[in-house]
Amino acid sequence: MTRQRQRHLLPFSLACLISTVFIPLPPGQAFSQSKSANLPQPRKSAITNVDLLGTIAADPDLTTFYRAITLAGMGDYVRTTNAATIFAPTNAAFSKWPADDLEQLMAYPPALQTLVEFHISEAAITYREAQELSYMVMLTKSLVSVSFADNQLWIDDALVVRPDLSSSNAIIHVIDTVLKLACCAV
Repeated sequence: MTRQRQRHLLPFSLACLISTVFIPLPPGQAFSQSKSANLPQPRKSAITNVDLLGTIAADPDLTTFYRAITLAGMGDYVRTTNAATIFAPTNAAFSKWPADDLEQLMAYPPALQTLVEFHISEAAITYREAQELSYMVMLTKSLVSVSFADNQLWIDDALVVRPDLSSSNAIIHVIDTVLKLACCAV
């Protein structure tokens, strides 16, 4: 894809983020579909007395996502929410985007807020519980697909690389790809 074409996709992507079609389901609702019961235990984090925002801020692999949360004005929500699940993209996940596009997104809080909300579910779902799901509803009221195959958990096209990071108020699953609304594939 040419650089010029990439620049034209950002306004479209921002428009998609802003004009998300909402699905009328309550946040956190998930659709269940039975999966294999003989599954490995995920690794647990030792951080349990720090809130969700503090846990993300303390992780050197999540600095870009932390920046996105704060620039989107969602710090207080993330700090005080209870029983939520965040799918936190790594810095490497954000580095897959062209740097100019990422900086433009970081400079536009409404689109950035939608992007952050698309990574949060109001239901606290552990790695083991997620293996039994087919879909989750995110804060944007959009669905993400959940699949478990070959002992790997996928949220849309993102692989969960570090599951069940605990905080005092929620669960974090670190993912290798930034989740994108269906209309906004880059």
